[in-house]
Amino acid sequence: MSGMPCSDSLPAEFLLRLEKIVAPPNLAGVVGSFAEVKTTTVRVNTLKTTVSRVLEQLTAAGITCQRRRIRFRRRCWFPGRTAID
Repeated sequence: MSGMPCSDSLPAEFLLRLEKIVAPPNLAGVVGSFAEVKTTTVRVNTLKTTVSRVLEQLTAAGITCQRRRIRFRRRCWFPGRTAID
């Protein structure tokens, strides 16, 4: 298991368990994914507050954040379904 990205920073027991449940061709990618910086996302319950209010509160708490728009598009090959880009 050594030599894989991030394998030195993960607990040995965890790596052993991964070896049992992840197919060998995918193991290096799975282990490596733990070293990637991930974006934190939230969903605002608009029944209780607004996105603008949450952004204001986060900014006041010193947390920098960005509001991103999600684009939806219809999939013509699967009527009634929507894809998120």
